[in-house]
Formats: sequence, C-alpha cells, structure tokens
Amino acid sequence: MLTKLKEIHFRNRYLFFTFVILVSIIGSMAGRNLPIGLNLTDLLPDNRESVLDMNSVIKEVGGVGYMIVLLGPVDNPEKYLPVIADSIKNNSQIRYFFYEREEYLLQDRALYLLSKKEFNDLRKHASNLFSDEENSSSLLDLGLEEDVDLKDKKEEAKKYFEKFRREKEVKKRYYLSKDGRYAMFLIKPSFDSVDLDSSSKLAADLNAALKSALGDIKFNLIGRYIEKVHDRDQFNRDIVRTGTITFVALSFILVLGLGTFRGALVTNVAVIISLGWTVGIALLFVGRINILTSFLLAILGGLGAEYGIHLLRRYFQARQEGMSAEEGINFTYDNMGRALFSAAVTSAAAFLILYISDFRGFSELGVIAGLGILAIFFVYIMAFPLIGKWLGDAPRFSKTAALFGFYPFSIGWKWIYFPVALLLAYGLRHAEFEYDFERMHDLTKETQKMNSLASKLFGKSLVPAALQVTDYDQTMELAEWLKESRQQRYVQDVVTISSLVPDDMSSRYRKMQKLKKMIEKTSPAEIEEKTGLRYDKVIRWVSEAPYTKDDLPPQLQNAFGQEGTIVLAYPKEQQTTAAALQNFAKLLRTAKKKFPGLKVGSDTLVFVEILDHIMVDGKVVLALFALGAFLVFWLDFRSFYSALLLESQLVVGMILLVAAMGLFGVRFTILNVAMIPAVLAAGIDMGVHIRHRELETLGEGESSSVASARYIAQAVHLSALTTIVGFGSLFFAEAGMLKGIAWISVLGQVSMYLVCMVLFPIFRDGIAIVKRNYAK
Repeated sequence: MLTKLKEIHFRNRYLFFTFVILVSIIGSMAGRNLPIGLNLTDLLPDNRESVLDMNSVIKEVGGVGYMIVLLGPVDNPEKYLPVIADSIKNNSQIRYFFYEREEYLLQDRALYLLSKKEFNDLRKHASNLFSDEENSSSLLDLGLEEDVDLKDKKEEAKKYFEKFRREKEVKKRYYLSKDGRYAMFLIKPSFDSVDLDSSSKLAADLNAALKSALGDIKFNLIGRYIEKVHDRDQFNRDIVRTGTITFVALSFILVLGLGTFRGALVTNVAVIISLGWTVGIALLFVGRINILTSFLLAILGGLGAEYGIHLLRRYFQARQEGMSAEEGINFTYDNMGRALFSAAVTSAAAFLILYISDFRGFSELGVIAGLGILAIFFVYIMAFPLIGKWLGDAPRFSKTAALFGFYPFSIGWKWIYFPVALLLAYGLRHAEFEYDFERMHDLTKETQKMNSLASKLFGKSLVPAALQVTDYDQTMELAEWLKESRQQRYVQDVVTISSLVPDDMSSRYRKMQKLKKMIEKTSPAEIEEKTGLRYDKVIRWVSEAPYTKDDLPPQLQNAFGQEGTIVLAYPKEQQTTAAALQNFAKLLRTAKKKFPGLKVGSDTLVFVEILDHIMVDGKVVLALFALGAFLVFWLDFRSFYSALLLESQLVVGMILLVAAMGLFGVRFTILNVAMIPAVLAAGIDMGVHIRHRELETLGEGESSSVASARYIAQAVHLSALTTIVGFGSLFFAEAGMLKGIAWISVLGQVSMYLVCMVLFPIFRDGIAIVKRNYAK
C-alpha cells in the first residue's frame, strides 16, 4: 500500500507540489485578517461562569476601567484640568469624564452618606453637645432620652466630633500628586476596552485635542483602554519583527550548517509554504488567535526547519556515497520518512493533547501548533521529490557544515553529573510562579511609573469587583455582608447606590431640619469651638435637600447599572501575589454561593480561574502527553525498552527545565507554562534520532549511545539551533510577556539537549562498560 502511494507521489510530483503551493496561498489570503483576542477572558471558554458574569456586568455598566490623562510634571496642574474638559467635551466617543474627587463633589451631602446608625449617632451627640440641664426640650423634639449626666455626654460628644472631623473632612479636590506637579483626568469611553479600533481612534483624537489645547505641557494617556491598544499595536509589530528575525537568522544558520545556499533556500521556502497552511488551519479550526498563538508562526518556523535539515543531511550523505540524484531522493524519502513522521506525530501530539483543556490558552495553542507541525511534515514530504532535484550534488561549504558536528562529550565527562546535581538542588528551590499579570507585560519604567502614580492618586483600585445582584434588597444584604469584620480583611471599601442615595432621605431631611433649628440658636463661634467644624459647612450639611440618582456625578450615576443592582467591592490588597488573589477570589466565590443569582465581574476571579485551569488541566495534559508520547515511541520502535528509555528522558528533561528556570530567575506564567509539552516534544526528537541510530548500527541489545550521539550531532545541533532561533526570536519582542515564552523554550531546548545528548548517552555507555567488565 505504502509502496503504491509512493509511486503515485513520485509519478505526480509536480501535481503534489502545485497542490502544496495552492493550499498555502489560499490559507495565507483567507487568514490574513484573523482577529486577535488580548483579554484574559479570551483565554477561557465563552460558556464559563466567570466569563458570562463578566460580560453581563459589562453590558450593565459599560466597559471596565478608564482612559486616563496624567498631566505633568507642571506647576499647578489643576488649573489645566478645565482646559482639558473644554477641549474634549464634544467627543461622541466619551460617555463622561471627571477630574474632581467624588468625596469633594458629595461633601455637602455628607449626612446622607452616613449609614443609619452613623446618622443616629451624630444626632445623639449633636443633641448632647448643644443642650443643657435646664432645657431638654430639643432632646424631646428629637425623640431621644437622656439617662446619664449631660457633662459626661458633652465630653463624649466633643470626642465624637473630633473624630468625625478627621474622618469626614474633605482635604483634596483634585487627584494631585504629593509634590503637586501631577494631576489625573479620568475619561469613560462609550465602548468597552475590547473594541480596539474605537479605543485607537479615541486615543488619537485625544492626543490631537490635548496637544492643541495644552501646547508644550506634558501629558500621558494611560489606563486599560490605552494598554490594550498598545498591546495590539505592539503585537503586530512583534509579529513582523520576530518573523523577520527568524527568517534572516534561519537563512544564515542554514547556509552555514547545511553548507549550501540551495539547501537553505529550499528549507526556508518549505517553511514559508507550511506557515501558509498553518494560517489557514488557524482560521478553519479556531477562527482567531490569542496572546499565545499570535507568535506561533515564528516558533513553528524554527521547529519546521528541523525536518528540512534531516532530509537534506541524509540526501547529501546518500550523494556522497555515490548515489544519483534520483536514487538519493528515493533513499532519503524511505529512510527519513518514518523517523520524521514519528517525530512529527510526537510533537503534534504534545500540542494536540492540549485540546482537552477548557483553558483556551491551551486548547487553541494545541490545535494550531499541533496541526501546524503535521502540516510542516506533509509539506516537506510532498514537496521533497521535486525540490530534491534542485539541491545539487554536495554542500559547497563543507568545512562550515562540519563545525556543527563538533561533539566533545565522551565517557570521561562523568564529572558533569556533579554540577547538574547542584543545578537541580538550587534551581528547584527557587522556581516560582508569576501572579502579577501586569508585571508579565514588562512595561517600560516610564509606563510603570505613570501607572503606579495613577493608582496612588486614585487611592484605591481603579478596577473594583462589580457584583451584580438580582434586586434592591439583595444589594443591601450583600453590602452588609461585605462590611462584616471577617470580610473587611480583604475589602477596603464597599459602595452601593443605596449608600449614596439612601431610602430614608425624606426622614433624614426632617430630622436635619430639627438639628438646623437647634444649631441656629447657637453662635457660629460656639459651633466651631465645640465641634471643630466650620459653621458654614455645618449649615450646608443640615440644609441639603434630598436628591436622586440623577443628581449624582456622572461616574456614580453609571457605576451601579440601570436598576442600581451593582455593588462595588474594592480589594484591600494589591492583586499581585498568590495569597491576595486567592483570598479575594475566595471571598467572591463565597458571595456567589451565599447570594443566589449573583454575578461577579472581576479580573481577579478570571485570573484565578485561569490559574486553576493551569494547575488542574496542566496535570492532566502532562499525564496524557507522557502517556501519548510513550505510545508513539512504542509504535515507532515496537519495543517497550526503547519507549521507556525515551519516556524517562522526557521526565528528567522536565525536571531539569524547572530547575533551569529557577537558576535564571525566570518565573512560570499563565502563558509560558503552556509551552512545556511543546518544548519537551521538540527536544525529545534528539533522543529519538539517537535511538534510531543505535538500532541501525548495533541492534536492540547493545549500547553505544555516545557514538550514536556523535554521528547525528551535526543534524541535531543545526536542528536545535534553528528551534532556539524560532523560540529565541521572542526575546526581541516588545511585549515583555513573550520573553517568558522565549526563556522557557530556550531553556527547555538546552535542558533536553543536556539530557538526550550528554547525560543519558554517558550514563548508558558507563552502564554498558560496567556490565562488560562484570561479565569478564
């Protein structure tokens, strides 16, 4: 059967090559406008509860976060804030903006913003402070009874108002830095931050308007909306940059390693053709790319070159042994087809096994990369009978190609196990996981400074958890529960529409009028002396009429939804550590169980769910990958021993990779952990080729691993180097999170090389020597 298929293939080699080209062109053209998803929610299934909740909350209150103008450094920046407001007030993409603190805007309504208990306490202490023993009619009017000495009550009331003044006094009007040289202006767009085109247009419009209005005064646009636009633009630049670096570096390395311009050209052309297939696969089976999959083309370029290297190396060896071009093509096709198919299936399976995960960061990566690797293999195999004719008789630069065969290792390198043991001891202890998603971005120092300053100016999280309840009563119950001492360990502040527009405003107003009458009987000097509060402020407080939601500042009108069923919970701790993330997420999950129908819109919950997926799915994926790899090894070699030998190299390689990450201080992230199976699969090819060489020369029962490693060293070194170039091109990306992928991939290749090409061959030859000596 296989022989018949081969005959058809060779007889119609031009037809097969044309087919390969056409599929690549169609795939490239169809997939050139693949959408890019850069949200955390894009890494989870659409039907996940946290994603559904987030979308529901966004629909109710609009997009999460703000577009922020950070003005400065400049003297008295607050005087330019109205200028900014005037320059952008007619922009239809802006829902609202503000630059004055909410507590300043609401300062005259302070008595309405107190809880019922706090309001009653204030009335009681006010009555005690401005009453005397001879006249207690005001107390009776207020409906209060006195059972203790008024003198003690007055002292207690003075202490109360001293504390009240400290806590309620509004000291700042604007969001100003401590040195007074920076001010913050917050803008709420009319769309969500996932609408990157709208965000980009608004950012451009704002930049133009502000430069015109402010002249030479410095400002920065920051915030979630800006960061997502920067991410998209940065990713687009990085895709071009990493792809170009990969192509140029591969060309240079292939010319030196293969010793022929034609060979390098053929390999690169085959890789480019296969990437067209991969783009089409991404469109057909996934329909988009995410943070992880957007850079697969550069990575697969490096991985794909390996197949060309092994084909060309074996072809030139056949020519040097006296075969004609056609004989060399046939020999290489027969001899390498099986080994490369085994390697391709192993690598593809390592990726495709990720498809079982609900975590789309895994599953989409698995589909695109797994099918992409198979596409690369089939492109090479289908094209080789034709392109093999263009390769020439022998490499032109045989000396440079020979340098890649340098392999100094021998049985005398037994000492290498000692430093490796030290590496394991140190590295495994220092391996860590990165929980700060912002730090993964590796933002510039200037951007980090601006973001940190904005957080300090705001005074609390710019993105609280938005909890959507079913009705007003549940809003009150949830708010009270969040304010309990047990929850207050993790919650800095809780804000609801009822805390800003209480339902007892009419009753309070009547009571405030009674307080006002009592206060007006007292001189302003006495009021200020006894309370420490300015008389005009006190009068404004007790004179303030009831108001409605529509009278609130715009940022508060929109924050609680149309029905006022949103509760804002501000986390007490920065969500940058495992403990802080897990604690706040646990609180939110407890709230969902306690309050039926509650929907939580929170990046923290989404991030923790991603972590949970990685921890749970990651273990399953690794277990299935190990099992699948063992099965592929067994099917390839028809030997339990060979399969077990290669499986043990995978396990040791993974342990060594973890240690290497710890040694170099590179943290695992939600992005780079998905690359572990892929890195191991790419590296185990070295062990597969060594084992094939052993069996070709010595048979199943004998071991000459070092000699076999030395024989294939040239191809392995060149393949490993091209793979490292593919992964390593991400080091040149602007996006900091991609450097973590580059690190784990490069260190993974180095770890697998050390295991497959050094540690195991030396160990196995050492065992063979011991056995022979014992037998004698």
